[in-house]
Amino acid sequence: MSPALSENLRYLVFMAYQIQITADAERQLRGLTARQQRLVEDAVVAKLTNQPTVPTRAIKKMRPNPLVQYELRVAELRYCTM
Repeated sequence: MSPALSENLRYLVFMAYQIQITADAERQLRGLTARQQRLVEDAVVAKLTNQPTVPTRAIKKMRPNPLVQYELRVAELRYCTM
């Protein structure tokens, strides 16, 4: 994990699920404003560490497709996961 990511994401190894940030996702995170980066990082920690496959207002199950199964909604941002 790159030192560019906040400390929030470093603690994910202690959670129920292991979350891996790909190089492409990290590059995209760095393209966001500092505020948007914090929002995404906080949402990942809050929403994806314990029950990432349970649909909520922030976690939407996508229609079947070969790329992703779920979408994480953070304010006006959308991130596809799994």
